[in-house]
Amino acid sequence: MDVIPWLVGGAIVVFASILMWTHAAAWKTQQSDCDIDESELPWFHRRFRRRMQTSGLLLLIGVLIPVGDQFLPVTQYPSLWAVYWMLILLGLGWVVLLAVGDLASTNTHARVSTARANKQRRELEQELERLRVKSVHERN
Repeated sequence: MDVIPWLVGGAIVVFASILMWTHAAAWKTQQSDCDIDESELPWFHRRFRRRMQTSGLLLLIGVLIPVGDQFLPVTQYPSLWAVYWMLILLGLGWVVLLAVGDLASTNTHARVSTARANKQRRELEQELERLRVKSVHERN
């Protein structure tokens, strides 16, 4: 029995479990955060679901690596072994695609939120300037 697949799979399982725990903690915090606008919660929920799917698939891959190595020896089942590992590689590719999609979504959301905040800041600065001018005129 080769120990490397068990170490790699175990490390992936631990990593994915930590990710899932942090995603759940972040989502719980966001749900109870009164500073977050209610309209933002659906986006945070979708992000939570995307990240949990990615981490869950990573956890599954971490389990499948040592299982496949243990129960599908390449010498006994070469065709089945090849199909099994191609499916694991496809799963890893899907994890990468999900991660890239999450990155793109988060980047877009951040840009929209920043633009909204900048617009609000400009409006407040204009209102402040209007009040300053009004105050100066009232004093004179």
